[in-house]
Amino acid sequence: MEHNMQYEPQAGSKALFCLGHPSHALQPEEVVCRVCDALAAHTTLGIYEVQKLLGIGRSGHAYQAIHQRSGQPVAIKLFPAFMANPELWEAARREVRVTTALRHSSILSVFSCSTWSPEQLDGGSGAHYEWPSDSTSMYLLTLCQYIPGTLSHFVNYLQKGENQQALYEHGSSPRALVIHVLQQIGSALATAHARGIAHGALVPGNILFSSYERVWVADFGLARLQPPPAPYLPPELYAAAQASQQGNVQAYWKAANPASDQYMFAMLCQQLLPQTLQKQDYEPLLPVLNRAIHPKPERRYPSLQLLIQDLVALTGRPAQPQLAQQFKQPRWDHIDVFQRLPVHRQARALIWLTHGAIAIH
Repeated sequence: MEHNMQYEPQAGSKALFCLGHPSHALQPEEVVCRVCDALAAHTTLGIYEVQKLLGIGRSGHAYQAIHQRSGQPVAIKLFPAFMANPELWEAARREVRVTTALRHSSILSVFSCSTWSPEQLDGGSGAHYEWPSDSTSMYLLTLCQYIPGTLSHFVNYLQKGENQQALYEHGSSPRALVIHVLQQIGSALATAHARGIAHGALVPGNILFSSYERVWVADFGLARLQPPPAPYLPPELYAAAQASQQGNVQAYWKAANPASDQYMFAMLCQQLLPQTLQKQDYEPLLPVLNRAIHPKPERRYPSLQLLIQDLVALTGRPAQPQLAQQFKQPRWDHIDVFQRLPVHRQARALIWLTHGAIAIH
């Protein structure tokens, strides 16, 4: 889901309005805007209060919310019912649980994945774990860590000459930093592939940064609900994507695979490298990327891990980046420590943090 645009409600307004862009006036009983499908400002979901719209993706909306007691920010995403069906959502929830259980250092954990209805607000969080008979107003709701940095932030950082110079002065380089980031993304994908899970929509909006050297891949188990846009959609998935858009919602879900993830990863690299590196630094990598985006999947690399190995080999062993400014982070920023906890302790920690919030499932 895209996170590159952040929308804020108009300052000083006391009327009830949505968090969309532009915002719309709402009736007192409205929770979801009828015009743009955005939540009303200050909507409460369990023990979280929705603060702002982070972005609108192909399949739903992402919001920043805060825990009302601790003030800790989290990311909440809502996928509307018309985008999927009960069987597909249940498959997505299973994959969310599997990838979160991997506890990979670059896979963004999802702490809750349930169905939600605006009509249930008065009775608590509104979270459900069974598909109701009337699903017309149901949403798939996920709760995950809030990571503030985007791929655009990373690109902007590396495009500044003073930041490039600082990297050289600390024994690193822009190329080393970029390769370090790509290794993390590739490792996250390869780990999921080993469990039989494809991401399915590796687009810029699903790449997040907690620092300029610390990257996260978001929406495993969720991004595949909708095909990615061009140029990230591989040729072999055109038919499945079209069928999905025409009503066969499971067509793309079933067709996406590790080879298509490799295509998207290489396309992402082709978009990223010219924006962050000098031509002489990224040109030697183009033959590797061209192989990975070959129209025939069988002509690509046998695995994404081998692709990463070739990228690293062509650039030499990259120096570990030593200078990477931190994005402004909330207090709940000890993500690495949290990730290292066993899964059952992660759940207990979240229960302790939320105490009455949307249930973990």
